[in-house]
Amino acid sequence: MTHEFEALLRECLARQAARAPHRAFLIAALRRRRTARMWLPLVVAVVIALALTVVVSVEFRAGGELGVPPARRPPDDGLPLAAESISDHWDLRVPVEPRWLPSGLVEHQRMVNTGGTMATRFWTPGPVVDEAAQWVSLSLLRLDAEDLLFTGDQVDIRGSSGRFSPYALPGDAVLTWWGALGFRFTVTVHGLPNGREVATQIARSVESAPGEGMRLAARFGAIPAGMTPTYGGIRGASPGEAGGFLRAGAPDGRELHAEVLPVAPAELGVELTVRGREVWFRSGVGADGASEQVVVDLGGRWLVVRYFGGEPDAGRLTGLAQVAETVRFGPVPFSPWLGTRPE
Repeated sequence: MTHEFEALLRECLARQAARAPHRAFLIAALRRRRTARMWLPLVVAVVIALALTVVVSVEFRAGGELGVPPARRPPDDGLPLAAESISDHWDLRVPVEPRWLPSGLVEHQRMVNTGGTMATRFWTPGPVVDEAAQWVSLSLLRLDAEDLLFTGDQVDIRGSSGRFSPYALPGDAVLTWWGALGFRFTVTVHGLPNGREVATQIARSVESAPGEGMRLAARFGAIPAGMTPTYGGIRGASPGEAGGFLRAGAPDGRELHAEVLPVAPAELGVELTVRGREVWFRSGVGADGASEQVVVDLGGRWLVVRYFGGEPDAGRLTGLAQVAETVRFGPVPFSPWLGTRPE
């Protein structure tokens, strides 16, 4: 009976995820949301991470060189934490690339979700991806054709039927089509003139790009209660400035971002001693849209933990400091693709 119930639950989740708007659309919505200081739930991203089959491998290993014991009890500071025991190796291989892109766009980010089911590449005019006024992304994931309903205006993609998403925000273009072996591809164009024409030209230029995979070793320790790690990746302006990042989210719209930067963020905040360590703390919505931020000097590089959770609350300081204390990033692999365009 238990197996029958689990099978039914998986089927329901898979069908729900397959019919949801593509995650690239959610990314566009989230970026605009932060500018307006509003919050969009991550339900679809969490469902996708739980429900879909594996395309890009992510290994989950117990312990290992990153093993750090999780928090044993939540601190009494207004941000309850949950003990996590996740040691992830994020496989950042995306085996396709466009052969054509608008001028001025170079690659600055690659990411993969926790289930290893979806991988995404981003091209922007500059290294700041989250607040970029213009960007292009290419995502791939694997779904069963019968579980996906296509809607929207149709366009031919080298013999395949593509559709423009009716859920795209005004001025954006989200084009999805089926490729070989059951891969679903999505090109999202944000902030560029003639978005649909640009998306179509990019989609028709997509080719396989085998290459070798790159693994980022990274893990959360303690994270806010109710949150689940959602994705991780590498980004930066150039190979010499590459940094790893992790994201976690909750169904109620709360988000947690952790990343390692080559330079300190513009808004450091106030220097304090928390849990025996010097940190910089900011409470109050900043230019990045975060309600709180904790920054730790790693000796030439900077660990930044940001919390997106509604009204600012200085009581979250100790909890976020513990998140910063227990998150771990291994060495960032050499990333020669940063700051480049397809040849």
